Amino acid sequence: MKSSKMFLVLMIIIFLIGCAAQNKIRYGVYNFSYEGKDYKIESYTPPTGNGNNFLVLKEGNDIILKAIDKEQNGYIDKILRGDVPLQKVREIYSNGLQKCSKSGKIETKYSEKSYMFEDVGNKYFLATYTINPNEVYNKFTILKKYDVDRIKELVFIDDLADGTLDEVISGMATADEYQNLYKNVLEKGVKNGGIDIVHDKYLVVTNN
Repeated sequence: MKSSKMFLVLMIIIFLIGCAAQNKIRYGVYNFSYEGKDYKIESYTPPTGNGNNFLVLKEGNDIILKAIDKEQNGYIDKILRGDVPLQKVREIYSNGLQKCSKSGKIETKYSEKSYMFEDVGNKYFLATYTINPNEVYNKFTILKKYDVDRIKELVFIDDLADGTLDEVISGMATADEYQNLYKNVLEKGVKNGGIDIVHDKYLVVTNN
């Protein structure tokens, strides 16, 4: 897992080439060939929060491979469909991004879309990621300071952005242990205007 201590995310976004915005989400696609197979990279970028890129391989109407770059940072995080080794998928994706960049169809920018709350010695970060118009999730990061030289990082995922922690992706902890703290951070964010509740989902809408 990549470090969450730096909340500047290099976003690799495919330009809107021959595609239209869907529900205010920018959509772009780039087609390329690698080792005799035709792939495409799809880019979904919402007006608020962070978007995703997908690497897709199809045969006819069948999806043979689909993988996601959850933070648009040029790094495949997970294979959603298919049995190609992850390292190979990352190689294919990297090749596609290189070709796309050379063609001038990639936009890179830094995003700081995260809500931060701080108390005595600890910092809490929340970022919202959009997979498609109907699917979002939140990443909740805690930096706990024990002394001058020791900082413990805990990272959780709220799969549905519904206010319930579902998964621990970094650190020795359980989601239940930090659920109440997460709810408190969400409530403070809503009160301060950094987080909106949209269709029962908690979405980061601005930096603070």
